[in-house]
Amino acid sequence: MVENDYEWNIPLLEALFTPMEVGIIASIPLSLRGADDSFVWHYDKRGNYGVRSGYHVARLDDGRSDRASSSNGSYGINATYWKIIWGANIPPKVRVFIWRLLRGILPTRRALSHKVSLLDSNCLFCNHALEDGLHLFRDCDVTTCFWVCTKLGLLAKNVAASCVEDWVLNVIEKLDGNQRCAFFMALWVIWSERNNVLWNESFFCASNAAQWASKFLEEYQQFHVHGNAKGRREKTKWQNPPSGRLKVNVDGSYRADYGDGGVGVVIRDENGMCLAALARYFPHASSALHMEAEACRAGLLLAIHQDMTVIDVESDCSLVVTALQRDVEDRSEIGRIIDDCKSYLTSFHSIQVSHIFREANGVANRCKHRTMTI
Repeated sequence: MVENDYEWNIPLLEALFTPMEVGIIASIPLSLRGADDSFVWHYDKRGNYGVRSGYHVARLDDGRSDRASSSNGSYGINATYWKIIWGANIPPKVRVFIWRLLRGILPTRRALSHKVSLLDSNCLFCNHALEDGLHLFRDCDVTTCFWVCTKLGLLAKNVAASCVEDWVLNVIEKLDGNQRCAFFMALWVIWSERNNVLWNESFFCASNAAQWASKFLEEYQQFHVHGNAKGRREKTKWQNPPSGRLKVNVDGSYRADYGDGGVGVVIRDENGMCLAALARYFPHASSALHMEAEACRAGLLLAIHQDMTVIDVESDCSLVVTALQRDVEDRSEIGRIIDDCKSYLTSFHSIQVSHIFREANGVANRCKHRTMTI
């Protein structure tokens, strides 16, 4: 890190690490206040160590990939992720498949080898490595090509994880909306094609499989409108702040295929007049959540530098808003940014942080997209 600048020393990183490692390191958020380093448990989304997660990692180290069952489902998966999976607009059989994958009960060759004697436990696609979940869905060269061919353009190996379950959750965090549906469908297609190779002696073509995944999802969603039409909410519009207050709208954007992102900020008065705006490009970003948090930090700093003391902050990222409202230490990937933001909140005489829907955040959204043309 560059002293006093609180940013990564890119030339030094490039001299010591490979380009891929430089991108991963440089995308780690840093505190702008020079906060002390702290220990974080890498295998938990909130960065906290738990007996259950420690036990799971120990089992992996022992070479056992099967998971201990529990009343709460698969280890480390909270209700938020299950809500995303069961609520996805995808065929029911695909949702059940994702559940089996995250429960660690897919009959991969490695999993079967613990129960029966197999003559060959290598991957059916490449035949070069033991077929476990992480290899089949992420590390296999054939699968890597498939992910690039999908509309997601996912660089699968760039998403770090110790097991396939953690990898799937990490990818989910980097995607939003229909991208998650496409991801779930693609996982199911990989497994289906793997079974076709095993039982029907077919040939796996990455480009054809990617097209099949996209078409299958499109056709399903065409005839299965997600949710109850009667329960659809009306679109909201941006509202002027009350008299005497200023409104700060923030938004972030992330491109998984490039590993970069951007943030947009706009500050307006009670008449809707723009008083200040900001758009910044981030050549290194770790996730959409990272960029949303960076946008919030940038908005608060812009308001402070403009000597604004009575503001309303609006973001369309509920996770960031919730993190700012929670009075606990945040050890997640955006923990350092959230800590900075909480410190900045004390600089205002009156401040309110709220979640809004994306359609009411249009100006900040357009600001961030201007940075992505760089």
